Amino acid sequence: MVNRKTIGFLFCTVPFAAIAAGYPRMLKAKANSAPPYWQGVDASGLVCRGEQCSVVVEKEVLTLNIPHFPKVVPAEAEAFSYDAKVKADYTFYNPEEYDVSMTLLFPYGELPDYADGKEEAQNSIVTLNDEATACSVRYTYNADRGFEMEGEIKRISEEKRTGSFYREDMKVTPYTCHVTLPHRSFAGKLYFIFDFNPQKSKIIFADEHRTRVTSCFSNGYSKAEYSFCDKDEGKQTICFYGVGEPVSVRDVVLLDEAGAVQSGAYAAVSGEPVSFEEFALKDRDETCGVSETDYYNAFVDMLDCRSAPVSITSGDRLDEKDLMRWYEYELEIVAGGRVNNCVTAPIYPTIEGKTPRYEYSYLLSPAQKWADFKSIEIVIETPYQLTRSSLDFIEQNAEGTRRYTFSRNSLPQGELTFVLAESGDAGENYGPFGNGILASRLTVVLVSLSVIAIIAATVTAVIVMSMSKKKKK
Repeated sequence: MVNRKTIGFLFCTVPFAAIAAGYPRMLKAKANSAPPYWQGVDASGLVCRGEQCSVVVEKEVLTLNIPHFPKVVPAEAEAFSYDAKVKADYTFYNPEEYDVSMTLLFPYGELPDYADGKEEAQNSIVTLNDEATACSVRYTYNADRGFEMEGEIKRISEEKRTGSFYREDMKVTPYTCHVTLPHRSFAGKLYFIFDFNPQKSKIIFADEHRTRVTSCFSNGYSKAEYSFCDKDEGKQTICFYGVGEPVSVRDVVLLDEAGAVQSGAYAAVSGEPVSFEEFALKDRDETCGVSETDYYNAFVDMLDCRSAPVSITSGDRLDEKDLMRWYEYELEIVAGGRVNNCVTAPIYPTIEGKTPRYEYSYLLSPAQKWADFKSIEIVIETPYQLTRSSLDFIEQNAEGTRRYTFSRNSLPQGELTFVLAESGDAGENYGPFGNGILASRLTVVLVSLSVIAIIAATVTAVIVMSMSKKKKK
């Protein structure tokens, strides 16, 4: 007979078991209605280039004006434009007995992936004491890693990159490899076996989506896998570059779908070498606004990010959407003086859901680099509903718009993220902790507990039944 403790235990596990039983169906329903997703970009606060700055931020007023949501599919031949802006208004104080001159940087993200074509010129404004000041736009490569302010600032240079393997005068030799396949409908894998010195040469495949390094070495030689694209009469033409000393193709191995080696012929033909500088800048559009130095350095950073620690990589083109954009300008504050500095920049959301939610991010942590930070006020002006936020905003509705405010006499920990939607149905109800992370973790914990509870209940029931049978005997 099952005792009362066992009955109580089983009774307590029933709700968890019900949740666990229903969860796969809920998960499946959610997966079947997988929402569209468009990656946005982060904006960030102002930082001083160089050593730790002695200037104090007495107050920052951060105003995010979002009157419209962006079009993810602009009309044909229409330049991408979006009128949402972030306005960062700083009051700086110089407590020192000497004048302070600074170079300031304000990173405001890459172009979002829903921006089709070139962006319209932004009405970007930088003012000092309400007067416009000269400002330039700088660019760094930022696609293959997270954004970390200190490291990214070091990528901005007035000179072309010299600390990498790549040098401006290094030779780049183009190669075209013609591979004859066993038959026109051949399907399988193609492997290049290269012979070269990785300390003196690197290999770059022209098609970044077709090549991956499967292992650094194969029987003492470098090995790379190339995926098939459109085949022409049972042939495959593949282009790659040797940077530095000449490289050679030792063999091309064809494997069918069963993994068996197939016979095929190949011929690698080299072209006329060019300098690495010429190679790096070959696709630069002089009208794009990116300086030759910034473009070159971004190209080198792209190769370094993709190829390390191996010597074979893919992609000989720099996508301008992979470039982090920075405002750069000079500021001087006399001893004991104050300056009001205002920066206005575009801000782009990440878009998710069939009934879309628009998530915006603004990095507050860079402000920790100032000597001191006294107070901050954040205002979100929008006609839309704030459904989630990392900070506890107060809603102040006005006719035709909404105004959400936050203020604190110190710099908040973490970053600002918030979600806007046309209605509350598009996202969770607003709450300072409703950022989805806690909810997802609770779901995982509940499901895990449910599974454990079911297993424990089953084991307990088996033991009790076994003991009951023994007693009866």
